[in-house]
Amino acid sequence: MKQSQVAIGFILALLCRDLGYFLGAPYTNKPGIFLSKVPIPGLSEIPIIGPIFFNHSLVVYASYIFIIITFIFMYKTRPGLMLQGIGERPTAAFARGANVKALRYFYTILGGALVGLAGPMYSLAVKIGWAGQLSGLDGVGWIALAITIFGGWNPLKVAFGAYLFGGLQQLGITLQSSTDIPIQILQAAPFPLMIFTLLLVNVGRAEWVERELAAMPEKPRKVLSKILRSLRTSPPASLGIPFENE
Repeated sequence: MKQSQVAIGFILALLCRDLGYFLGAPYTNKPGIFLSKVPIPGLSEIPIIGPIFFNHSLVVYASYIFIIITFIFMYKTRPGLMLQGIGERPTAAFARGANVKALRYFYTILGGALVGLAGPMYSLAVKIGWAGQLSGLDGVGWIALAITIFGGWNPLKVAFGAYLFGGLQQLGITLQSSTDIPIQILQAAPFPLMIFTLLLVNVGRAEWVERELAAMPEKPRKVLSKILRSLRTSPPASLGIPFENE
């Protein structure tokens, strides 16, 4: 409808969330199936790394493979490069014969379907069962958007951000039995940390930051400049902009 994609996406997210609560009401707090863990022999016994990466369900193992497949597809194949083109320079992609609108619809639907799998995965393997509004899931999906920005739309960086956030959440659960910090603080800690990280991602471009860095001694200035440059990301140039055939 050529309206703001950000605004309509936000409304759709709220609509589908409440629709999920409505349709899922008959299943609230009812016992259901769960995905059992399938430890990988040998690898799951490695200290520290084994339990973290190799003691999960088959879906988690499949995600490892799909991260690599996604990276290869986006950066090493013609359709993947065309996918980047319809987000960066749709006019140039159209000139090369790409059906920009059709491809955008296709990848949006495909991406939405893949993201939608996170919901069942959460209720089948993380918090077993469906608890409706009491599940505590509100807001978790927005973290995926924040991680996408943090990762600069790069599959490997985004995957790292997702694992980092998940690791921080698990760390909070692990520390509950060994610290006097209230459980609510440990559970909420990853969220402000993500906000702070996004702040660093965007603040590096501000003029006042450049001025402050220029006034610092040489060694700390170089270190901070390198950190801020490594965090900088650039969204696709035509993100959220409707395309019109000329």
